[in-house]
Amino acid sequence: MTKTYPIEIYFRFYNCEHSQIKLYHEGKVCEPINYFYIHRQELSLPNTVRFEMRGKHARGWDTRVDKQGRILEDRFIKIVKVTVNNLIPNQLFLRKWPSVASNDGRIYTNYIGHNGHIDL
Repeated sequence: MTKTYPIEIYFRFYNCEHSQIKLYHEGKVCEPINYFYIHRQELSLPNTVRFEMRGKHARGWDTRVDKQGRILEDRFIKIVKVTVNNLIPNQLFLRKWPSVASNDGRIYTNYIGHNGHIDL
């Protein structure tokens, strides 16, 4: 029998109220309560968990920038805490986790600020 471990992933939604931004896991909406969503799952390790952000408008609706292109205000989701088997992994464990697909390949960040998927 394969050993599984409880994982918890804490997501914080920033400025997402009254927007169309949604976080999905396996086709289901991850509904935040008081700006937070906690994903709980039993997993064998190593493994991958995929989330998808949808609904962010590209034309300035959800991100305001100044004339120099600096972000003034943004709507985004951030992973603020991860536990595996009730322990908080150290930075070495998380150095390649989570990853986001980008035009330049893969980047590793806890910030989800555009439509697309994130692999943990």
